[in-house]
Amino acid sequence: MTTTLTAGTWMNASADRATFHAWNPSTGEPIERSFPISNRDDLDAMAAASVDAAAAMATAEPGRIARFLRGMAERIDARRAEIAGVAHEETGLPLEPRLAQVEFDRMLGQLRQAADAAEDVSGSSWRRPLVDSEANIRSDRGSVAPSSASVRTTFPSPSTGSRAATSPRRSPPAIR
Repeated sequence: MTTTLTAGTWMNASADRATFHAWNPSTGEPIERSFPISNRDDLDAMAAASVDAAAAMATAEPGRIARFLRGMAERIDARRAEIAGVAHEETGLPLEPRLAQVEFDRMLGQLRQAADAAEDVSGSSWRRPLVDSEANIRSDRGSVAPSSASVRTTFPSPSTGSRAATSPRRSPPAIR
């Protein structure tokens, strides 16, 4: 039986659920593990859970986010050999040094940098909007918010010459 993780809960896929196998590009053989093919209801539940998670993250205490990211880096690093082995099997990329060292160290470094950034609440933080008055560029680098949030972005309109549009999501687009 295969499982999916939704809203922090591992759910068993139904017995009649179709699955797929990854293929080992080095051998051309299917990999033994199977993965469920999620249906629309599963995907809707996952999307709803992601909106809830984004809302929680937007108000989470920065130190808590940083502790989570550093903790995940430690847990992943403790399973480096196992995870790199799976990546090697699924990609055919060299285990040493590429996956087990280079890629793994890069990924762990990114998690730790994200933890540092999460704790940064200074005036020059990534959390603050970027305003380049000389180039007339503004970028909202804030945290991801639920899909009901809007951020104002501007794009030239071919018909009116107007430069205003509204995006239904809160992401870091540049605004000119």
